[in-house]
Amino acid sequence: MSAQELCVVFELAGFTCAVPTRFVARLETIYEAELRQSVVPAGAPLALLGNVQVGDEAFAAWDLGALLQGPSANNAWVALRLEGPAGPVPIALRTGRCIGVMPVRPEMPLVSTLFRARGQAFRGAFEVAVAGEREQRVAVLLDPTYLLEAAELELSEHVAAR
Repeated sequence: MSAQELCVVFELAGFTCAVPTRFVARLETIYEAELRQSVVPAGAPLALLGNVQVGDEAFAAWDLGALLQGPSANNAWVALRLEGPAGPVPIALRTGRCIGVMPVRPEMPLVSTLFRARGQAFRGAFEVAVAGEREQRVAVLLDPTYLLEAAELELSEHVAAR
């Protein structure tokens, strides 16, 4: 059995996902943060959207749906700080609506091949009750330290600094 951890739980075009709060810097609706697409270098992955201004800080903006080779969502930004070789790297993931912040215990195992891309980032599944819904949903726990490859993390650092 996995340990319980406080997480931000959100929708992502067809499924529900959670990220541990220890990585989360801020949550914003899509309207509260300004996306600057002009900072994307030529040849960058399509999932890299540019940078997004969240408060006084710029974060490299990634479409989480596109990173996972699935449909995009466009309701919120989950701003994270991931550890890079030179220190913390500000990353913002574009997601669906936020369901809440709650303790999560991923007790259901996942097969990493369940996802088309980046299956190593998914650490398990759990049931979550969503307000207004009769049935519980199955959600997946995402470990963002395994979400981006080293070159993508380095690119994120560059894009966030522009």
